[in-house]
Amino acid sequence: MFKTPLFRFLVPAILMAVAIPAQAQDDQPKTPLAIEMGGISKDFRALRKIVNDPAQKDAALALAKDMEAHATKAKTFQPAKTKQIAPADQAQFVTDYKTAIDGLIADFQKLEQAISDGRTADAAALLDKLQQDKRSGHKKFNAQ
Repeated sequence: MFKTPLFRFLVPAILMAVAIPAQAQDDQPKTPLAIEMGGISKDFRALRKIVNDPAQKDAALALAKDMEAHATKAKTFQPAKTKQIAPADQAQFVTDYKTAIDGLIADFQKLEQAISDGRTADAAALLDKLQQDKRSGHKKFNAQ
């Protein structure tokens, strides 16, 4: 049954048809800023799963510190949207972005402290705040 010429043709054709659209989405390279923000997002999702488990305190603390490191590195880049802003307003836009990242770093430090102190409820509340800040920050600084 699997040795028929039709089957030998159809299986590779179907696999290629499925793989080509998936590859087309990844054709555009990620910016260094997007890579750092992706690291924050990945750590955030992992942290949300373990933040309320006191037995996972060390892992949660490591994730929070990694998020802070990603944010610190992200501060060195400019959002792609900067190019869409009028030249006269670009400096203020970048200043606003860096101020927002400073706030993010401060929140990550508060999160680290809450986790370190074993205040899981406070850490969970900070994660909720960070999620809201993410939405507003992306609305303001992401290129659409």
